[in-house]
Amino acid sequence: MMGVYFHIPFCRHACHYCDFHFSTKLDAQEDLVVAMLKEMQLRKEEIVQHEINTIYFGGGTPSVLTEMQLGRLLDALGNGVANATEITLEANPEDLTSEYLRMVQRLGINRLSIGVQSFFDEHLEYMNRKHTGAQAEAAIKRAQDAGLTNITADLIFGIPIATFSQWQSNVEQLLQLEIPHFSAYALTVEEKTVFGARQKKGILEPQKDEEVEKSFLYLDEIAKLLVYEHYELSNYAKPGFRSLHNGNYWKGIPYVGIGPSAHSFSEGKRRWNVSNNPQYIRSLELKKDFFEVEELTEIDRLNERIMVGLRTCEGIDWKDFPADWKNDNERNFFKFVEGGNAVMDETGFRLTPKGWLISDHIISTLFL
Repeated sequence: MMGVYFHIPFCRHACHYCDFHFSTKLDAQEDLVVAMLKEMQLRKEEIVQHEINTIYFGGGTPSVLTEMQLGRLLDALGNGVANATEITLEANPEDLTSEYLRMVQRLGINRLSIGVQSFFDEHLEYMNRKHTGAQAEAAIKRAQDAGLTNITADLIFGIPIATFSQWQSNVEQLLQLEIPHFSAYALTVEEKTVFGARQKKGILEPQKDEEVEKSFLYLDEIAKLLVYEHYELSNYAKPGFRSLHNGNYWKGIPYVGIGPSAHSFSEGKRRWNVSNNPQYIRSLELKKDFFEVEELTEIDRLNERIMVGLRTCEGIDWKDFPADWKNDNERNFFKFVEGGNAVMDETGFRLTPKGWLISDHIISTLFL
């Protein structure tokens, strides 16, 4: 079993908070798709030796691609598309016209990830998003009316200009739409972004930790009341609607990443492509190296299991780790449990929502 990830590194504009790899030069779209097809051909044996269970178009903004471009990438997977249970497309609300949704269905894409972020126009303008709150709600309803039932949407909390009451309103408005899955992320000010530059100049002050914590715990409480499972640090799902593709990552299932900056994992090796569109395209034209590979040590693998496991509601299983590691960290385990940040029993150790707020600290403390 394997997942396939396509990184579509194009956006019509740059959001002020985003530090993912993307370009606003859309005239290179076709050249990029051709290069991705060449990469798939070079990695054909790697792809066909596994049964594909999930396909994910991420970015960037995959919804900038045409039907023909998306179709060619899917066609290159051959029978793998027919076997895939979940095919996800990330999309901006302004792209989801009725015609685009019909195209999505023609291609067999059965899951939409819609970048809402907020329903308040002043927040969207502040982050340099190009849709309105009304457009976001209309896009979700239009997708539902088109018959797409597996929909997820993103929200951002901790926006510097947002109030707690506005966050409550955002949560209420999203949940009233009755979508089966959503993700919520705390705004992180990254150095190489517009927000990072503003913070350096002293004209942006992030929300205080207490405010971010209050928003996170409020969402966790409301989601549980409405029978959403908080199954991963940033993800919530109705029963049966967990993200299968992301689950591949967390369970250590192999996946192939196609496109600039895309990562892959298989047979204890991690691989990542160059994060430069022109260089990626040129390298594929010349069939030169366009990626790097790292072979993970046993300690690397165990540390990754700690990192991804403690981001999920299942946590980590004692039997997956050396007994001496458990014994050496006994004091740490009890400290986190007594602080209300974790729970443990005879089978394993997992974080509470309060613990997820300091998960980086807990994870780094427990690393082998």
